[in-house]
Amino acid sequence: MLNLSNKLGLNNSKNPQSAAGFENLYSLDFDGVDDYVTIPNNAAYTPTAVSGWSISYWCKVPSANKKLIGKYQNPNYEWYLQSAKTTGYQSIQFHSGNNQGLWQKLAANIDIADDNWHHVINTFDSSNQPSSIISYIDGIKYSAALGNATWTSSGTWTGVTNTAAPLDFGAFSQTSFTDCNLDEVSIFDSVLSDATALAMYNSGTPTDLTGETNLQGWWRNGDTAGTSVYPTIEDYSSNSNDGTMTNMDSGDIVTVVP
Repeated sequence: MLNLSNKLGLNNSKNPQSAAGFENLYSLDFDGVDDYVTIPNNAAYTPTAVSGWSISYWCKVPSANKKLIGKYQNPNYEWYLQSAKTTGYQSIQFHSGNNQGLWQKLAANIDIADDNWHHVINTFDSSNQPSSIISYIDGIKYSAALGNATWTSSGTWTGVTNTAAPLDFGAFSQTSFTDCNLDEVSIFDSVLSDATALAMYNSGTPTDLTGETNLQGWWRNGDTAGTSVYPTIEDYSSNSNDGTMTNMDSGDIVTVVP
């Protein structure tokens, strides 16, 4: 569950607001032409076999076949998120051993490409079986076991390998770009529980993650200072691994939020 220190108003140096005053005021608007945010490579963003891994984000996607977030840049293959080509289903794909042909993927059977805000969490326990990946879309759990998601794989799994690939928002291998809004992206080096996933959805409103355990990165995509932060996208986790808006301007920090 969310750390109770949030309720006591504890915060970090970059976020001056207490939990009681927490607001989500901005998101990033990607044009689908050449906009993206890039964050330097960090092994913390690569799923490990030790403690598992999770990612949370809010997205507003106008159509199917959009690559949203990934640590994937040819010839470095780790993972990426997308709305599927024909269905718009949210999916996440992991690659094994830096090999493009070795992968496993979960596609949640819900169309997120409807130009509405959705909250997505994907968890990964680092194994290679239908139960290895679980998704939560708007507080609802999706898995192969529940029959509302489809798991597929190719090749013999060994594990995701950290590569030189940066973490990118709004682009795939920095060559294919996505028109969408992204907000409140966070990465954990643990498998989030059902209760934590539901608390993070927070009935459709982003919530304060300050003080959360196992938080490796938290990019609020414009908050709290708005256009004055351009071109830096601050990492509100203790790692302070900031991102850079690339081929974007300050006007791409917008007040369109979940």
